[in-house]
Amino acid sequence: MPFPLPRLDDRRWRDLVDEARSLIPYRAPGWTDHNVSDPGITLAELFAWVAEMDLFQLDQISDRLRQTMLSLVGLRRRPAVPATVTLALSGDGVVVPATTELAGPHGLLFRTLEPVLATGVRLTSVEAAGGKVTTGSPFTPFTRPGEALVLGFSEPLPPGTALAITAEGTEVVTRWEGHLRGRWRSLEVEDGTLGLSRSGSVRFRTPGAALIRCAYVGGDLDAPPVVRELAVNGVRAEQATPIGTLTWPIAPGAVITGTVRPGTTIHAEIRLDGSGAITHLETGRPGTPGLFVLDRSPAHLTVEACLLGRGDDAPGQRHRLPAAPVAAEIWTLEPGWRRWRLRDDLGGSGPADAHAVLDPLTGLLSFGDGERGRVPPRGAPIVALARRTGGAAGNRAEEFALADTPHNRALGVTGVRVAHVSPAAGGADAESVADTWGRAEGLLDRATRAITLADCEELAAATPGVRLARVTALAGVHPALPGVPAPGVITVVLVPYLPAGRPVPSPRLLRAVARHLCRHRPLGSRFELTGPVYTEVSVRARLRVIPAADPAAVRQDVLRALDAWLDPLTWPLGRDVHRTEALAVLDQVPGVDRVSGVELLAGGEPACGDLRVGPLGLVTAGEHTIEVERACD
Repeated sequence: MPFPLPRLDDRRWRDLVDEARSLIPYRAPGWTDHNVSDPGITLAELFAWVAEMDLFQLDQISDRLRQTMLSLVGLRRRPAVPATVTLALSGDGVVVPATTELAGPHGLLFRTLEPVLATGVRLTSVEAAGGKVTTGSPFTPFTRPGEALVLGFSEPLPPGTALAITAEGTEVVTRWEGHLRGRWRSLEVEDGTLGLSRSGSVRFRTPGAALIRCAYVGGDLDAPPVVRELAVNGVRAEQATPIGTLTWPIAPGAVITGTVRPGTTIHAEIRLDGSGAITHLETGRPGTPGLFVLDRSPAHLTVEACLLGRGDDAPGQRHRLPAAPVAAEIWTLEPGWRRWRLRDDLGGSGPADAHAVLDPLTGLLSFGDGERGRVPPRGAPIVALARRTGGAAGNRAEEFALADTPHNRALGVTGVRVAHVSPAAGGADAESVADTWGRAEGLLDRATRAITLADCEELAAATPGVRLARVTALAGVHPALPGVPAPGVITVVLVPYLPAGRPVPSPRLLRAVARHLCRHRPLGSRFELTGPVYTEVSVRARLRVIPAADPAAVRQDVLRALDAWLDPLTWPLGRDVHRTEALAVLDQVPGVDRVSGVELLAGGEPACGDLRVGPLGLVTAGEHTIEVERACD
């Protein structure tokens, strides 16, 4: 709970007036009329009113001051974030280039992030480790070597077909194969998912088959990968479009070197005359901005860019973009292209540094004063290549079609149909100062150093690239010395999701968590990372079922209940197994009338009463022996 902030001055108007009146005999002894009718008292009341307003303002923290204080700890307001969506395109073998614009509802435009081949191939079946999969539902493709994700298509995949996959998991070794001429053969693919460990596209370079599988070959699989979406001819699209267009006239007799045609992006050196017309243009020049050509004629050139103005040699020049950008490049033509690097501030910039500050929330661009950051020269055009977004409004997009825009007309894209695979998501509006302040307060509760056991558990669970089912930190315990006190040692027990039934951390997982904890541990602390020690627990029991129950069905229910009770993902670390708890589990199964005998076995050997598992121990279910008899009517 934060401490209440004290008021800098708690005097009100009446207090100020009374204080002024009390000082009159000391400051002005000849002033004897202190009534409200006196003009001097009227002036004192007026000044008290002004002073009260000043005191109120003094006691406030403005948004600008809050932003300054947040920047001191490395926190800044987050700009708007564009929404993204996975779409399936279909057509007659049309190659849809990247940046193709798709129209969503409410005038929102989305742009594809990569090229895709639009064909008429459809996904007809999906089979994974658990059997057939219902389209649109998340599933696990494999959990152990030998299992595979098998996909069936309406026709063989042509070369260049892209399969967009939304997935998350651990990076493992997989192999894509096609069923050709009666057996599985390896396919040449470009796997952007890294073995279904992340979202991306899989592009088939060689002629494929109508039946394709992704086989799990090897690698440490600590957590089951999860596939959420599959889309043939799928492509990711982002709700971010360029800001503005820029048209340059072409002077008569201008020298144009290279190919400049609509629908292409050129990197060109450009020279302008005094009127702003192009006199020289040479393409294929590195170190120049990438300008997408919308239109090209003998008299003019139109590109996707925004002319903010011209330099005037004045310090501290400011220009404003037409909209708040999500990404921007700033260039000046003086006479060659110069790129301005965007910085959070110009405090570390020198007189020759082409640095500028762009506020992503307002679109205000600020240049240096000649001491901190150079000044754009007089007459130099200031050009911005920027994109804008609707933020959270893009999340409502559900229906899409090929947009009729100058950009698409320049690309020449036609005859493409768009299918909506998943809802657009991820879009967010620009963060307010109040939200940033609240985020800063939330960061105070996040562990940054492994001081307490809870800190160790939180940091271990937050290891990048690792998914853990459970983390438990124990003080004074060493895994190599069970039962012996180990002062100064903290043992962190890691429990992943796999292998099922007896999850054990792989060496890769242990190394990743150890490196992460090492970066956050205090000097002199010692950590030991290990997996749990498993005890295989079996239950031998005799029970009687009620007359209306089916003994075979009740027996299966009992086996499932015992397996769920002895699940290592839910069993408390180091907790012993009690016979009375086994009795309670059996008694709660529907149809059980009476339990006449229960015995616990560890590793197949009978135990005398309860089972001890040790401080690092977990249990796993073994083979249970359940004798069932029907009660007499």
